Amino acid sequence: MQGYFNENNICKDCKEFVDPECIKCEERSACLQCLPGYYPIDKKCHPCKERFGEFCNECTSGGCLKCQTGLDPDTGVMREGYFVSYGECKRCSFIEGCLSDRCGEKGCDECKRGYYLDEGDCTPCSKEISGCNECRSADLCTKCASTYLRIDDGICKCREGMPHQITDSLTGACYCEEGYYMTTRGCQTCEYLIPGCTSCNSTDINTGITLYSKASMTNDLKFLTCNRCKPAFYVKSGSIEEPIACKHC
Repeated sequence: MQGYFNENNICKDCKEFVDPECIKCEERSACLQCLPGYYPIDKKCHPCKERFGEFCNECTSGGCLKCQTGLDPDTGVMREGYFVSYGECKRCSFIEGCLSDRCGEKGCDECKRGYYLDEGDCTPCSKEISGCNECRSADLCTKCASTYLRIDDGICKCREGMPHQITDSLTGACYCEEGYYMTTRGCQTCEYLIPGCTSCNSTDINTGITLYSKASMTNDLKFLTCNRCKPAFYVKSGSIEEPIACKHC
């Protein structure tokens, strides 16, 4: 019978003779299985939280197996969640794009808007589908970055009749005419996007002005930068919070 051991033909309770948290044993000298939240070493059951942190709920001597979930079972209130990574508990936010209370044993369970869930990880929609703000998978966009784009076959393509845009008849990829840049506001000039700038080009560094070299069939995400401003102005570097600009000297 589990929870007891035979000693001189007498059944002895593991909890009484081995450890209060022991639920399986064969003799009084060693516990084989402890209550959830404890792990056995020799005769004793040790708390998982003492060795693997306060957010570890179940473990073995080798590492944590289950961490605190986003839902508090006692109150029903959502809280910060954790998942198991190499035997340790990591915050949901450790996974880029994961909601802080939506992860489990295998990683993230639900991503923020702009990301899609892929085997416990969150991947930005724009990384897989150029011009896409929200998606369900790597090939199914649900919202494009601009009203200048439309969803067709799960990707973002040019809307017909929009100025300075060229659609590739074979691939559906959306290009801009020479001298124009693809943005969330359609194909625009350097001067329009960075007033006072006389020379622009694309860069991998986030300047606060996102470019799509093609609006579909690619994951090539770039940013617009200014090389030179008109006289009496200088280039002020940009970021997500404050885009690049030409400022008066």
